[in-house]
Amino acid sequence: MVYDIRLNISHRYAGPARNGRHLLRVLPRQIAGRQNLISQLIEVSPAPDQRHDSIDFFGNAVSSVTHKNPHSTMTIRMSARVELASVPAYDGPEIGLDDLRKTLGALRRL
Repeated sequence: MVYDIRLNISHRYAGPARNGRHLLRVLPRQIAGRQNLISQLIEVSPAPDQRHDSIDFFGNAVSSVTHKNPHSTMTIRMSARVELASVPAYDGPEIGLDDLRKTLGALRRL
């Protein structure tokens, strides 16, 4: 299945903000064999003076944006198209409720 995802975040500051650095983690994850990020777009308003895109330690997409000039509002817009692979049917061993109860009871005693 293919999903189109949109996210809008707006913030109004109490007073003009300047020299701000923001780390944006708003994109869906790329998950091998399960979730494919087909396309993506992140828009920031006002336009940042600097922007750097990277992947963090956990595999999340991170956009670092910096604003030098004063601004009283900031808006982040994200749009993405994601394709999800179908989940394969479970083909593992069958376990009855009595066996499951015994197994869980044994684990609780550990």
